[in-house]
Amino acid sequence: MYLSIKPNIMSDHSTCKITPIKSLADAQFIWDEYKYRHEHIWKLIFQITTAVIAVSIVPYISNENIIKTLGWFIISLPCVGAILVVFGWLRLSKEMYAMGELKKRHRAYHELNYGINYYPGRKKNTKHKSSFFLHVQIYLGSLLVLSILNIIIILWLWVPHA
Repeated sequence: MYLSIKPNIMSDHSTCKITPIKSLADAQFIWDEYKYRHEHIWKLIFQITTAVIAVSIVPYISNENIIKTLGWFIISLPCVGAILVVFGWLRLSKEMYAMGELKKRHRAYHELNYGINYYPGRKKNTKHKSSFFLHVQIYLGSLLVLSILNIIIILWLWVPHA
């Protein structure tokens, strides 16, 4: 239901202009799609974080016999965590792009029909990335750095002693 966008409200990428929303029903559709994508992005962020933490703590909660048996393979689960962050980052970037397109159309509708300008002082048709996009990028980047640091710590402290 929420996976596609009606073609008559898509932007014309060759001219970078937003095709105006023609009806209140289209505006409601865009708003519902935006809310769905926003919730979906938050859900993915929490799922990625939970999965990365779960696979990253395994070496810390394993007993000594398991660590000695696994040896260098103990690092595989934290590596999976780092790979999950990269994969999630790519997936979330696409979702946030789609959400941004929906947001542009909905705000263009508000400006056209209600005179609401969300970005006063900004020239029309200039690109603007939301702070939400930036904050998600910073969060996922931090999660990736922490995952890599976890791998380095495990390699430096545990693996030589296994």
